[in-house]
Amino acid sequence: MWRFGIPVLIILTLLPLAAFMVFAFILPETVPLQIGFDGEVNRWGSKWELLAIMGIVSVVCNVLITLCYAFAPQLKSMGLLNGPKNNDVGIARWILIGSAAFLDVILIGATVLLASIALGAA
Repeated sequence: MWRFGIPVLIILTLLPLAAFMVFAFILPETVPLQIGFDGEVNRWGSKWELLAIMGIVSVVCNVLITLCYAFAPQLKSMGLLNGPKNNDVGIARWILIGSAAFLDVILIGATVLLASIALGAA
């Protein structure tokens, strides 16, 4: 089961990067970078700053998740990964895949939100 997860995690690592490349062509040069609790944009900046931040966060987090997935038995033996006793690391690995997918949805969704604000203001 674990061999199918590595390609899935690699795809989940590359998916946001592909989305951010599409955003590079769609976004105007100036985009919102921070939105306050009141819904007002607090800071505007370059689209390349937004895409670089989102891309770096995406790659670093997904690489860490992939490493945890690959070394799950070692992490479990060291007590750093918990799972049911009868299932070595299967459920923990599924949770890692779900976490990577959730991370991608959040990052791409945040970029879509900021893009929609930028395109509405343009």
